[in-house]
Amino acid sequence: VVRRCSGGTSVVLGTGCLVYSCLLSIELRPQLENITWAHREVMNRLCIALESIPELSGHVRWEGTCDLVLNNRKFSGNSLRCKKSWVL
Repeated sequence: VVRRCSGGTSVVLGTGCLVYSCLLSIELRPQLENITWAHREVMNRLCIALESIPELSGHVRWEGTCDLVLNNRKFSGNSLRCKKSWVL
């Protein structure tokens, strides 16, 4: 069980969960101030990366705001922490 610095509730992590962190500069990408755009930017890049893995190609879906699903099971979510000059 891990408590995220981005807020929300704690999450349970186990085998098969994808855990990642991205630190993105708002100065370099001002559009990141829009939370919807920030989620979309990260999720699009993740989906493209996962699509390059032969075993996952065509099987991973993006659902809702920020969930990744494989075989109808969520294996990763996304939570943002926004500051003045960066997004985590």
